[in-house]
Amino acid sequence: MAEIGNYRSVEEAEAAEQFNNEQKPAPAPVDVAVEKKDTYENSIDFDKCQMDKVVDAYLKGVQLEWESYSPYLSDHKLSTGELLKDNLPQVEKIGVAIGKYLREKFDKARMISLYDEYNTDMPDTMDAYGQPVDIKRTHRGTDGELTLEMPGKESADSRRQKMIQKSGEVAGEFRQISLSDEVKAAFRNNIKEFLVEQGVIKPQDKEEDSYLLVSESSKTETAPELIKALYEHNHELVKGPGVSEIITGGQTQDKTITFKDEFTLRSKEGRWMCEALDASAFLDPENRKITHLVILPEHFKSQQDRVWTMLNSMGFQAENYHNIYFGGKSDPDWVVNKIAEKIEQAFAQAS
Repeated sequence: MAEIGNYRSVEEAEAAEQFNNEQKPAPAPVDVAVEKKDTYENSIDFDKCQMDKVVDAYLKGVQLEWESYSPYLSDHKLSTGELLKDNLPQVEKIGVAIGKYLREKFDKARMISLYDEYNTDMPDTMDAYGQPVDIKRTHRGTDGELTLEMPGKESADSRRQKMIQKSGEVAGEFRQISLSDEVKAAFRNNIKEFLVEQGVIKPQDKEEDSYLLVSESSKTETAPELIKALYEHNHELVKGPGVSEIITGGQTQDKTITFKDEFTLRSKEGRWMCEALDASAFLDPENRKITHLVILPEHFKSQQDRVWTMLNSMGFQAENYHNIYFGGKSDPDWVVNKIAEKIEQAFAQAS
């Protein structure tokens, strides 16, 4: 099972493990005498970014949206929505540093922060403080009703690991705790306040025009439309008993949906996977006209590949979508300097 470690969710940890095992070549030996040498930890990948097209579109007045800071509430205080500003994950430190630079360089572009208060990664046998709780569940089977009592005697970590193991070690396969609207609203407000403090959002900026704060939860409203679109394009693209529930509006006990037999889009607990949520945004034709510059930790590579596998299957192309990936342990200034080099070069070529 993938260890969570410094990753922001079980799903990210599994995506990183898959990427490392299947795609990442062994890192070259590090010369410790060379300061900030390109290593696996201090690395950046521009293979899926054509910066000349990004800059050209921007100079021609095409709407540009960029994303670099995407916090997870599970990294902060689930109980209150408070940001742990003094103990930010390294990927958030990098994202904010990139955001400061991009806000100055592309002053007419729109900043997007996709924040996640949907994936709490905490089973509902715990509370928002990580403490086990006493619960009773009733399951109806062929022989009648069976009530399972789960007393809260184990440690939070132990209970969480058991729930993950019981679910087959697949993110989303256990029921996660739900957070109150007040906590979600507080998290959003704290993100905005923090980005203002950091200069990523300027005092004169207007929401919708200069920046958007988009919750992962809000994307669940369009995720079913993705399933319908895939199904209508080719019935074989989506499989599982959950498909009929969406297409016909009927009820099914098992809600699993997969893309072909390749990867999960919705778990048996009814939880949407991030690739389904991300792909659903591109059903809007107006969104496909926008130039997107999306900068993510490198363990998102396999997830983004799955997004575009689905979109490509319906004929959507990624010509307006550009990814940059950075090592999750990289030095923020080093990452910003590498991105700045590419952008400055593109501006110079366009002049």
